[in-house]
Amino acid sequence: MEKNKIFYIALFLFVVFIFKNASADIITFHPGFSVSEEYTDNYFQSENKTEEFNTRWQADFLLESLTKKSVASISYSPSYVDYRTYDENDSLEHQLDINGLYNFTRFTDVNFSQNFSKRISRQIRTGDIRKQTSAFLSAGIDNRHAKLSSRGAEVFLSIDDYQGNNVDDNKTFGSSAYLYHWFNVTYGYEAGLYSEVVDFEDSPDNRITYSGRIKLIKKLTKHFQVYTAYNQSFSHEGDSDHIVYNPFAGFDWSTGKTSNVSLGIGFLYNHYKNRENSMDMFVNADIFKMFDFSRRGTFSLSARSGYEQTDPQAESLGFNIYYRGGFIYTYRLMKRADFNITSSLKHKHYDESELNRTDKTFDISTGLDWSLLRWLSLGVDCTYTDFNTDAVLRTDYEETKVFLSLRLSPSRSSRMITEQIREDTEQKIFNKY
Repeated sequence: MEKNKIFYIALFLFVVFIFKNASADIITFHPGFSVSEEYTDNYFQSENKTEEFNTRWQADFLLESLTKKSVASISYSPSYVDYRTYDENDSLEHQLDINGLYNFTRFTDVNFSQNFSKRISRQIRTGDIRKQTSAFLSAGIDNRHAKLSSRGAEVFLSIDDYQGNNVDDNKTFGSSAYLYHWFNVTYGYEAGLYSEVVDFEDSPDNRITYSGRIKLIKKLTKHFQVYTAYNQSFSHEGDSDHIVYNPFAGFDWSTGKTSNVSLGIGFLYNHYKNRENSMDMFVNADIFKMFDFSRRGTFSLSARSGYEQTDPQAESLGFNIYYRGGFIYTYRLMKRADFNITSSLKHKHYDESELNRTDKTFDISTGLDWSLLRWLSLGVDCTYTDFNTDAVLRTDYEETKVFLSLRLSPSRSSRMITEQIREDTEQKIFNKY
């Protein structure tokens, strides 16, 4: 019921926003339709392989509104998934995304975002396939109070509900604030605060988390700067407390949208109330580089490491440290056909839970994207996955998937598209993470 309330409230606010912008400079509507077939040789992701096919029929609707002071969009994608053998998993799935931004004053923006999905998904904690309903609602404000300085705040609510009783079912209330300021062209700092309360439906104990960070920066050149930083977080659940102390130092080097290196080295000290404390050397990295070998070929590298207070897809596992790296190579075979090879290696260590769990995943895939016509495209992909874990509730597995899709979609107006080279590339590399 609460998920439906969030959905209808956000939808009502968006309809009001659309009518308010009825005289928008640009209003565009983009329909689409796709049909896809997927084969897997290990449907249950276990040591004993079981083959399965599924067919997905999906419609897509996107409405965008643009004025001099605002931009808003709503997208809705209903789909029906039909399994060949396991008919009990046949499902009608929904994905709704609503986003808006309003330029309240010359230097102040307010924004809102709402996401709602209902689908069949695989849990990270157990590997079980379950029906999942998720909702996320956020609102924020950003203010540019100086030429190179800004500040902002956000509040959010998220809900995750799985079929049957599940320890990952939760409601999360959170807030965050940040400040980015430069004293002059050489010295600046970043600071932030974050808090959240996670209410687990199958547990009487809520998890409360507070964290803060500060980063002092010195710019040496236009593209190169050094920093020293400190992060600290505190979480409490039941009779368990966990404090993370993380001092580190490093550098940032950026030459534009196609190249960025941020690397820091320090210590990660974990203090527990009812467990033995630990301290490790820690690398905080965010690296991206795109190479244009020729007019036809592009090669991109990406690597990241860090720690998260919670994993959005496995709330009950709590705090985790992650490392991931990968590449994507794309080659244009002809004017409307691209060939690609993608590979990634992911490592996650859940240290907060008593399971003390580590997951390692290796993926490699190859695919072909072919635009037969401006409004018709064909995609073929083959992916191999090798997953290893020491979790009690999951087993190691190997899986090969083949994916074939046919999509019909009118071309979109270039005026409504903002290119985000890095974000799009990393999503392709880590789309199974």
